[in-house]
Amino acid sequence: MTQKSQLLNLLVTLEQTLNDQGLWQVDTPSDEALASQQPFAVDTLQPEQWLQWIFIPKMTLLCHSEAPLHVAFLSRLILNKYG
Repeated sequence: MTQKSQLLNLLVTLEQTLNDQGLWQVDTPSDEALASQQPFAVDTLQPEQWLQWIFIPKMTLLCHSEAPLHVAFLSRLILNKYG
């Protein structure tokens, strides 16, 4: 399994977990909220909103692109999950 495949699987698991916990939202936050310049949009989004509306989509796009993944970042994710 490639690194990108592993990451995509983890993103699906994250989405399922948010859904299972009742944290997955149907309504998209406002454009202003999504345009926050603060790290993790802490001034406009709840952590689960940031995961759903910013992190998961951006990481999914990265996985489907030709851009390389940062090995250290991916390794930490996998080690935290399986280590």
